[in-house]
Amino acid sequence: MRTKDEIALLVFTVAMEAEGEPYMGKLAVAWTIMNRSRKFGWSLSDTILKDKHFSAWNEGSPTRMRLDVIADDVMDSAEQAVLHAYSGARREEDPTGGATHYLNKELTKKIRGGRLPRWVATMKETVTIGRHTFYA
Repeated sequence: MRTKDEIALLVFTVAMEAEGEPYMGKLAVAWTIMNRSRKFGWSLSDTILKDKHFSAWNEGSPTRMRLDVIADDVMDSAEQAVLHAYSGARREEDPTGGATHYLNKELTKKIRGGRLPRWVATMKETVTIGRHTFYA
């Protein structure tokens, strides 16, 4: 996949995953995806589209969104966040502290009958930004 296509996929993902979040929340989601891609040596598209990794792309997910209903200002904010994270070469710019995972605890518990996924217990919580909690 060409770089500009991967960036577009990242923008779509950030817009869907962090639609109601402030800019910093969108930036944190973008950084998390970049961190996961780097950590595991996966392309951005492989990272984003990996089964069960990002609910925005999971078939049947109650949080899955349609791209055609996302407001232009959300897409613009997501694009700015992605371009910032994509070009961010310095780790100190990462607001997540190196996170490779995140979730909305309240929504996740609601969907999963009051439980969080097992992976949460194996990771270090780094920060909460908006409704997302980030883990490394």
